[in-house]
Amino acid sequence: MNWGKSIVLAFVLFAGFVATMAYRMMTTKIDLVSDDYYQRGAKYDKHLDNLRNSTGFNIQKTMFYDTLQEQLRISLPTVVRSGQINFFRPADRSLDFNVPLAKTTHSVFRFSTRAMVKGRWKIQATWHDGLHEYFLEQEFDL
Repeated sequence: MNWGKSIVLAFVLFAGFVATMAYRMMTTKIDLVSDDYYQRGAKYDKHLDNLRNSTGFNIQKTMFYDTLQEQLRISLPTVVRSGQINFFRPADRSLDFNVPLAKTTHSVFRFSTRAMVKGRWKIQATWHDGLHEYFLEQEFDL
């Protein structure tokens, strides 16, 4: 094989690679974070207030994933009057679910992750202690 044929073959292989990557990028399903994205943007000031209320908490001590017991422990730093914990899967919206938090005397919650699909999860906790609303968020790899 001479140099001319080798160069043409290299260009053909490169063009095939680029075409394959372009096709895969065009056919990949991308889920939006939420369907009501713009309506949520209007409420963003309230979300910032909730974040500001939560700035004094150490997230690493609040949410902890135990890989041996396959369990997520969330220890909220205040009393819980009401709230919810959102389990958000960025790769597949159909796997998202919410767990409501009712008025409790304790603030430690444990969730088994055995039934959850392995991969990246974003955990968002929102709760109200009677005076303020709070918001904490952390990502985990199961």
